[in-house]
Order: sequence, then structure tokens, then C-alpha cells
Amino acid sequence: MTFLQSLIYSLLLFSSSADERQMLGTWSFVEKKDQIAHYEKLDTPHTMATRGNMHMYTFEKGGKVTIYQVYISGYCGTPPHSFRAIPGTWRKKGDQLQIEYTPVPMLSDVGDIQPRVRSDHKIAKTQNIRLFYTIRSLDHGLMKLERVLPIR
Repeated sequence: MTFLQSLIYSLLLFSSSADERQMLGTWSFVEKKDQIAHYEKLDTPHTMATRGNMHMYTFEKGGKVTIYQVYISGYCGTPPHSFRAIPGTWRKKGDQLQIEYTPVPMLSDVGDIQPRVRSDHKIAKTQNIRLFYTIRSLDHGLMKLERVLPIR
């Protein structure tokens, strides 16, 4: 990261609310205990391959989120693995977190993942997915999320 990029990032980071600043950055899934997912905040950007993780979130200022997931393309969980970055939105209100995104359905063909195409040659899309969490803890680079059902 260049000096100018660091300066701009710092200005953006400190112009947001303290509540939002805690969320900003990349969070890597560590484990799940008692239905609560534990995430660790990464100090520097890592790729999925070097991190060896199956799931990460990058929360950005302005409510943008990127969800990183690994898709297994081989037989019975063997490589090759494909990495996908899915854009979405996030918002936090108190201890409630909502993440929304629209996945593109994929077809796996022995190591080659491609978007599923409809008969009219347009990429098939699914409806938006909304994930709702209660933040059980968020400090010192650790975040614990409990998945909850939306209240209607």
C-alpha cells in the first residue's frame, strides 16, 4: 500500500462513526461454538489461498461488504477449489447486523465453475439473500455472531 493510499484509507476510516469503524476490515471465520460463529480481524489483506479459509467478510465504509467463499470443484472435496468474491451490503444497528447479497448460481464441471445460463442465454440469478445476526461480542479483533431469524 502506498503512502497516499494509506493516508486516504486513514481519512476514510476516521471520518466514520466509532461504531462503524469497529466493523471495517476483513474478518476471517475461525470456528463455530454453541451456534455462535467466531471471526478474527485480519491486520493485512490476505487472499483466501494464503489464509486457507473457507469464509471471510470485508466490511467497507458506506455499507459495502464483500463475501469471500470457497467452492470445491473436484470430486468428494478434493481440489481444485474456486474462490468467489460476492458483493453485497451491510448495516449495523446496535447489536444487530444485516448482510444482503445476490448470488449467481454456478454449475461445476470438473474443476471449471461457470455461471448457470438460462435457455435465453442470460445468466440465471436468484433472489437477494438477507442474513441477520446478533453481535455477541466485538472487540480486540474478535467478533462473535449468532445467526437469527428476521423479525417480521
